[in-house]
Amino acid sequence: MKLVVLGATGRTGLLLVRQALAAGHRVTAYVRGRGDLPEHPDLTVVTGTLTDAGALAAAFAGADAVVSCLGPANSPTLPFTRQTLMTDTLPVVADAMRTAGVDRLVVLSALGVGDSARRTSPLARFAYATFTRTVYADKATAEGPLIASELDWTLVYPGVLTDGPAKTPAEVRDLAEVDAVPGLPRVTRGEVARVLLGAATTGTWSRRIVTVV
Repeated sequence: MKLVVLGATGRTGLLLVRQALAAGHRVTAYVRGRGDLPEHPDLTVVTGTLTDAGALAAAFAGADAVVSCLGPANSPTLPFTRQTLMTDTLPVVADAMRTAGVDRLVVLSALGVGDSARRTSPLARFAYATFTRTVYADKATAEGPLIASELDWTLVYPGVLTDGPAKTPAEVRDLAEVDAVPGLPRVTRGEVARVLLGAATTGTWSRRIVTVV
């Protein structure tokens, strides 16, 4: 399959790119700069901005799916400043997909966004309401129109992302079937990348929100 990855130079996006290439897929990484992306015959690197609908549509042409691993850069002021990354870019991405004739979109979001917060523990809800409040508000605002759209979307809601190998496979569940998530769950970026790749290449979890913990 041919995949386009946004946020491909981030820690999760880079793992997704490597997993996709290892599985024999063709990947286009749409990025501002090459970063640590590997040299590979099945990897095409396209440089552009996330607000350039024309460039995005050109990069999406012929793709089977688009996977977004976009997220703001960590900074000490992150919880105290209004975040608009997703509200600024997700509508542009969706419009570019329509122009390119691509329907499948998989988006990396986070457990605690929107309605998922009420299913989490008091400790987690405190963290979401303080440390990640502005980022999660941005995600929730951007995801509403996507959910209501005609695109074949999947939203992936992982727990706190960690680096390193996974001790056990992550548990993946439809959010609609989750009553409660105890504690402050963590999940490795590698496992999240695996779920993103599976959702993009198999059509699993079409038009559903899934938790990964």
